[in-house]
Formats: sequence, structure tokens, C-alpha cells
Amino acid sequence: MSPESQYRSLAPSRHLKRVSFAQNPSSIQNSFHNMSSQLQNPQKKRPLAFRLGQWLTLLAALMITVEIGILLLGGKGMCASEGCQMVDQLTTVSPVLFNLAGLFFFLILLPGWRYAGDQTGIRVQLFRLLLLGGLVAEGVLIGFQLLVVDTFCLYCLIVFTCILLLNLLAGIRQLLAGLFLFATVLLAMSSLEFSQSAAESQTVDEGVVASRPSPVATTTAHLFFSATCPHCKTVLDAMVNDPSLTIHFNPTDSISSLEVAGVTLNPDYSPAANRAFLRSVGIDEIPVLLVHTEAGGYLLVKGEQTILQYLANLHTVQPEAVSPPIGTSSFFSGADPLIPPADPGDDACSIATDCDEDPVRPWIEPKH
Repeated sequence: MSPESQYRSLAPSRHLKRVSFAQNPSSIQNSFHNMSSQLQNPQKKRPLAFRLGQWLTLLAALMITVEIGILLLGGKGMCASEGCQMVDQLTTVSPVLFNLAGLFFFLILLPGWRYAGDQTGIRVQLFRLLLLGGLVAEGVLIGFQLLVVDTFCLYCLIVFTCILLLNLLAGIRQLLAGLFLFATVLLAMSSLEFSQSAAESQTVDEGVVASRPSPVATTTAHLFFSATCPHCKTVLDAMVNDPSLTIHFNPTDSISSLEVAGVTLNPDYSPAANRAFLRSVGIDEIPVLLVHTEAGGYLLVKGEQTILQYLANLHTVQPEAVSPPIGTSSFFSGADPLIPPADPGDDACSIATDCDEDPVRPWIEPKH
């Protein structure tokens, strides 16, 4: 076939195409419209990191929801460690409110992962600022545990880890910015002196929940105890029926009743003041007896057996008073004014956790 005949055979097909477009002009418009829509609203698949961030945010929100439910039902929460209980006791905000704030944070954060990949826009900026704010808040809480309480709450560390991972999933630059802010908060808190200010702002008298005076008393003492400490029970049994003692009761936990004859409950007492005093003299166990001596000083007696021995010898042998620089307006001591107790843990309980699940006496009720 000659080239001319080939050209003629192709010509009708090209002519048919032109006729086809001429008969359907709307097809061209539809094609351009579809291309324009794809350019303006590209359907990009979200990166795996953002999808993982959304799932982690949801998981954290569910965990906090469970924690709130346990607390509202009267439980102690998912974290039963010593650090968790101490942090709960030393904060002025209810654990339920703390968790509600955390739940609100994660719920606000959850839809933001849809915009995490955007380069500009108010929504992505707010999302990233919210992530940074979470690390700043965690910096305050971690700094409080590290520098003030000197122990860590496992549940708090889990929440902190979640927020840290969310910043990582949002990008390396986001993580570096968050770590910078976190470190800045810790550095600022480490430059402050917390222990001395706490000790000077509270006194042993502020921690007295009730007092049992005696007209024939020869000794005045503060008893530091807990409603769930069995060793404290033994000491209490030995003290409440002794008329030679004027007793000030200083619980390290919150109690709602103390049914001892001749006492009136002080609802405004501060368990934190009692814990702060014990920590200021290097004590982390109860029972502890703080005795006012005739010389105007103080004697600290620690441990069940040591206290019972002291009470037995109270009327026959008067131990030499040790007078650390503490008083009624403030207390702080670098000395160790203790009578050596038995082996640690044998006759004492930690001030930060419960020894028993139930109160040791029916007339001492812990406050939930």
C-alpha cells in the first residue's frame, strides 16, 4: 500500500474523532473540571505517623476515662505505687479534676491529626501549639515530682510518655521544640528552693487533727500516724489510756473521724504539713513520736518498738533531750535527733503508702 493510500485510510478516523468531540462538547468541560478538582483537593493518604498519633491519642483518652471511672467509684486508681499516692496527697487539686483536664486535652487533640501534615493554616498551628503546651505542663508535673516530692508517679510517667511520643509522631522539629520547652521548665524549677519554703510555711501545729489534753499530764507529744498502719495501732493503744500524756494527733493521711474521748476533730488540719515535717528531718516511716522535753527541746522517737520502750520508761528514765533547731513557727533540721529504731520496715510503715487496705481501728476512718 502506498503512503498516500495509508494517509487516506487514517483520515476518516481523525475526522470521526473531531466529529465525536463536536457532538459532545460537555465531555471536554467535564475533563477539565475533574482535573481542576484533583489539583485543588488532592486525596493524599495520611502518613503512617499521623495515623499512629491518632490511635495513641485515642488510647490515652480511654486510659484516662477508665482512671476517672475508678476514682469516682471510690477506688485508688490504676496506679497503686508509693509515688502515685504521695503525689495525690501533696496536690491541692483533686485527682479527678486533674484527669478531667487530661481527658479534655486529648479529646481536643484527637481531630487535629487530620491537619497535622498541613504546612500552613490556623488549625495546624493550634494543633502543634497544643502538643507543645502538653509537654510544658508535663515539665511542671515531672519537676514537682523530681524536685519537691522526690518520687515519681508511674501513671503520670505513662501520660508523659504518651505526650512525648505524640510530639515525635508530629515530626522531629516538633519533638525538638517540645524537648527544649520541657528542659527549660525543669531548669527554671531546679533554680528554686522548695523544701525550705515548704517547711517555713507550715508548722507541726497545722497538722494536728485533734488533741487529747490531760490535767495530770507530765509529757506532751505529737504522734504521727496513719489510719492504715498496724504499727501505729499498737502505739495508739498504749497512748490513749495513759493519763500522763497530752497527745496531739498528727495523721499523715486524710481522716474523717477520730473517736477518742475528750477530743474535737479539726477539719482544717493539713496532712501535708505532717509529711513535710517528717521529710525535713529525713523520716519516711511511721509511727513517729515528737516529744516536748523539759529543757524546751524536742525528742523524736521512731518505730513501734522504740516508742513503746520510751513510753514504758517515761516515768522512770528521762532520756536526754535532743534539740534540733525547730519550733512552733517553723521547722527545719539537718541533724538526726532519732533514737535508733529496729531494722527498717520491721515495725514501721511508709508515709506514702498504705500498710493495710482497711483502717487499723474502727474509730479512725480514712477520707476518700
